[in-house]
Amino acid sequence: METIIKNQSKNNLLFAFAVVLLIAFNGCSRLAPSFSGIYVNSAGSEASVAYDTLIVKQVNGENYNIHRKTRFSLIDDKGNTRKPQYETEEWTAVYDPQTAIMTERRNGKLITFDIEKGIMTVSKRKYQRIK
Repeated sequence: METIIKNQSKNNLLFAFAVVLLIAFNGCSRLAPSFSGIYVNSAGSEASVAYDTLIVKQVNGENYNIHRKTRFSLIDDKGNTRKPQYETEEWTAVYDPQTAIMTERRNGKLITFDIEKGIMTVSKRKYQRIK
């Protein structure tokens, strides 16, 4: 009888440990996903072509820096692409886990993420994660 009680106590302890592990792993999966990475977008029209690269880096907590690099070329009336031009911007943004939206601080651009598809959306423009 004493052996049965000891075995049940061990089983109860193992069960309790398993439950604690499940709770811990479940809690970890609810942490904010990492948005850091490199995202790209290209767009074109009859007037120009443009390539955007956004480099997202977590600064601390919910705060992020976003470095935007843009290369664009105007297209003349004959359809020739002119010499490329380059622009860069530095953004700061904060992620709100309640709404799952990141907001760029200077202009208020709303940024969302589809982590599974690797897509970052800034306003209406979609960027594909490459790294």
